[in-house]
Amino acid sequence: MKTKPYFLLLLLISITVLQTNAYPFHVSGLTTSTNNQSCNADIHAAKADVTLTTSSESGGDINQGSTSVIVYAVKMKVETADVTVNNIKFTLSGNHDSNDLTTVSAYFNPSSPDLTGASFLNSTAATFAAPHTYSLSINRTLTAGTSGYFIVTVNVSNTATDNHTVQVNGATDPVIFGFTASVILDDQQSNKANAFKIQAADVTLTSSSVSAMDVNQGTVSVIVYSVKMSVATEPVTANNITFTLSRNHDNNDLSTVSVYFNPSSPDLTGASFLNSTAAAFAAPHTYILSINRTIAAGDHGYFIVTVNVSNTATDNHTVQVNGDTDPVIFGFATAPNVDDQQSNKAKAQKIQAADVTLTTSSVGANDVNQGAISVIVYAVKMAVATEPVTANNITFTLSGNHDNNDLSTVSVYFNPSSPDLTGASFLNSTAATFAAPHTYTLSINRTIAAGDHGYFIVTVNVSNTATDNHTVQVNGDTDPVIFGFTTAPNVDDQQSNKAKAQKIQAADVTLTTSSISAGNILQGSVSNIIYAVKMVVVTEPVTANNITFTLSGTHDENDLTTASVYFNPSSPDLTGASFLNSTAATFAAPHTYTLSINRTIAEGDHGYFIITVNVSSTASTGKTVTINGSKDPVLFSFTTVPNITDNQSNKAGVKTIKSSQPKIENLNTVVLNGIYPNPAAALFNYSISAKDNQSVTIELTDQYGRIVVSNNLLLSQGVNNLSLNVSDFANGIYYLVATDEAHTLRLKKQLVIQH
Repeated sequence: MKTKPYFLLLLLISITVLQTNAYPFHVSGLTTSTNNQSCNADIHAAKADVTLTTSSESGGDINQGSTSVIVYAVKMKVETADVTVNNIKFTLSGNHDSNDLTTVSAYFNPSSPDLTGASFLNSTAATFAAPHTYSLSINRTLTAGTSGYFIVTVNVSNTATDNHTVQVNGATDPVIFGFTASVILDDQQSNKANAFKIQAADVTLTSSSVSAMDVNQGTVSVIVYSVKMSVATEPVTANNITFTLSRNHDNNDLSTVSVYFNPSSPDLTGASFLNSTAAAFAAPHTYILSINRTIAAGDHGYFIVTVNVSNTATDNHTVQVNGDTDPVIFGFATAPNVDDQQSNKAKAQKIQAADVTLTTSSVGANDVNQGAISVIVYAVKMAVATEPVTANNITFTLSGNHDNNDLSTVSVYFNPSSPDLTGASFLNSTAATFAAPHTYTLSINRTIAAGDHGYFIVTVNVSNTATDNHTVQVNGDTDPVIFGFTTAPNVDDQQSNKAKAQKIQAADVTLTTSSISAGNILQGSVSNIIYAVKMVVVTEPVTANNITFTLSGTHDENDLTTASVYFNPSSPDLTGASFLNSTAATFAAPHTYTLSINRTIAEGDHGYFIITVNVSSTASTGKTVTINGSKDPVLFSFTTVPNITDNQSNKAGVKTIKSSQPKIENLNTVVLNGIYPNPAAALFNYSISAKDNQSVTIELTDQYGRIVVSNNLLLSQGVNNLSLNVSDFANGIYYLVATDEAHTLRLKKQLVIQH
């Protein structure tokens, strides 16, 4: 059986094959064969059709420091089969040098020739001069029937050369792609991407005028220089400023130098702070500060240099920035073209210290009392010229012979007009419990304007127990007052010894005993005068604040009820006397009593301190009460420490307690006894002795006979002790009238009311 075998010809085609030749076959063992092949097999073409076209780029100016600048975009359109791009090669032409660009990158955008929605493919350093060919590995697959844009970008160096260019010319140097497989390429790239020109900012610097000025020690933010920066073409960012402070200031004259920026004027109104640094260097010294300020193209602004002057800066030293010999230099984030027109329009600033003159005001020698306060011991006048000054400290020495108990406080006051305390303001004080000489330092705070003056006044408070005849003084000649200041003024010290010593004076007190007759005091009687001591005061006034006395005799704890003390400025009795104090007297003799009192006697005056007792109605008759001024003199305490001459003696007679029953056998009614105190200020006491229990009417009438008080009283047999409050009655002469029930007896006593 004869068979007809078929031979299949399989070809792997990597390129398009367009052939119609027949292929002969040789079969072993056959002697003859007939070749009947014909071109009946269909042609199969395996191809990817890729078309490249250039997208338009307008070119233009690009700033130094610009990133992702699109310099070329090529559109790739794929048909027939998928394609994978694995390499891109392009040439950057123009006239840029190796420092103009930093990076070149490739992106892919499936829809448009820009970076919106684009994906990054690869990048490389672009630090080569043009022309330079770059080859980047990439990986991008486009399916058949799609297209996309391969985009080339550059980053421009901050220091790129002005007006240099960069371009990809699609006509002379088209972009070349590498593929993972062979493609049929239709390259239609052209020169549609125009060149980009690198642009640097154009900066013009000019100096603003700064007038020559006197500036105070301690002044802050003194403008020493201002430079105007005008920017054109492109924006610019200043990131550094260098300047030199010249003239003759030393390393203690300035504390800080600062830089500000003002967009509108060469002053600090509306200015923003940029940076500062310590300025503790002698002139000339160059300062470099980091700053950060951007000025837009077509705009301008002022960079202002200021200094803070030290509180102790040297008088007449100067500081300046000379824009002619040492112009301000800026560093920039880019490399602009700088037209430096700075000049010497900022004049020197002269540091000024205040001029202070100190003179001593007269303080007369005086006697000052123990306990005196705010005694002026020194006053120094401070006159200020040139600049204001602030005194923040005062040091002075209190001399004389006072000890550590003589003074309590030392104070400082300020008076703008006169060396006294009228209108003065308090500055400070401290304890003055030190023996002379002693130096005191007090913190104060007082500013005096230029052309003005004022008085610093030193006062002392004298202790109540200061030693008589001790002295206190500030000697402006040997120990002048020294001031501390917030600045360092020039001081002309003309102080002298015009403040004389103040002598401490104690009062001189003489005590003598007034004569008190011996006699009887009745059971139940009140305000019986036992003792009176006369106090005579010279040199200084004195205030007695305590009295101590001893009631002696034979009385026991049941005989007396009250012991009282009165003061009479004119006589040793209770007429016109004022009550000082009292206490219970329920103690057997001898007993010492101490009462607090408060009575001042002026210098050159005198008065009587009167001691009285109230006798119990049940007191034992025959018992005695007395004060022996020789053996147990009355003792006084004072608010100060006077010198006391005690001449008390035993001139007060012994008082003997007698029965209160009066011998009134010939009387059928009553006896109206004495009134005390008289004159009366608030309450007066009186007693009525009655033979029997009976009723009486007590009336108080004025000198015109008008009744102001009327009371009906039931008297007990014996002595009836009574009182009446007259604190609401007017001063004048009144009469106390007692009338019996039958109106057969009318008794009357005169009373003086004196508030």
